[in-house]
Amino acid sequence: TLEVRVIETVETKKLTSIYAVFPDDFDFTADDLKNIDLSEMQVYAVYSNGDETELTADEYMVETEIERKLFEENAFVTVIFEGCSCSFTVFEK
Repeated sequence: TLEVRVIETVETKKLTSIYAVFPDDFDFTADDLKNIDLSEMQVYAVYSNGDETELTADEYMVETEIERKLFEENAFVTVIFEGCSCSFTVFEK
């Protein structure tokens, strides 16, 4: 007799990163850094099995931190989804 042990593999799908995509004509400057228009931004979640999913605006959070230097202000924008984040800077016009 031969004993065979079968182990099922469980495919795990874990979130590994997110990234944001903007149209080619997106202007990373704004007159009002507290009200940056990000309506054209697309955010994608990347998973360990290679899948990518576009997220809807209500699935991720956006935090904006205003950075003040001598004669300029910039907005450091962070997009957050389930513990992963990506960031970019928007400059004052």
